[in-house]
Amino acid sequence: MARIIAPLVFATCALAFTGCVGGMAPSATAQRQSGAAATNEAGTTPSAGASGAASVDCAQVPQPTSPHVTLAPSELTVGVVNESTLTVKLAVNGAVLRTLGPGEGGEVAASELPRLPWDASVESPTGRELVGLTIHAGDLWREPCANNTLAKRVDLSCGRIDIYAVVDMSGPPPGPGRPGDCAP
Repeated sequence: MARIIAPLVFATCALAFTGCVGGMAPSATAQRQSGAAATNEAGTTPSAGASGAASVDCAQVPQPTSPHVTLAPSELTVGVVNESTLTVKLAVNGAVLRTLGPGEGGEVAASELPRLPWDASVESPTGRELVGLTIHAGDLWREPCANNTLAKRVDLSCGRIDIYAVVDMSGPPPGPGRPGDCAP
């Protein structure tokens, strides 16, 4: 079974890959586009298979370094998407920063937040935590073709609530929740 080496990002971000012994290697076309030439243990370039893509031992292919850049704390935000029928509160490190009605969402910029780490939570009107996450310096990064995010979600019987850092997640339709989970 091939393993995926991630992130493996080239300038075009749309290169073909072929499986290899112990991992993934760029296809011959990708190698030509990137200027790389894979060699086998004998130091020769392997021949292309029936598909025209080279199959090589990944241990023999130099792996590119990731171009991802860690986001500075000043670039971070904490956000909530409230798709429930509840009015909820966004709290960070115990302090309530926003109140969001049913169907509302919002973000809080780093300039309004205390120093990292942040223990962020979405609370019911009575202060019961519905969903939360912790954000540390270095948790989030960006690169030319991808970004990561920290996010959690809870599916309640009265709707869905997401909490996230920088970018909200997408996903399947809301689940059914449990009876009584929307009580304040």
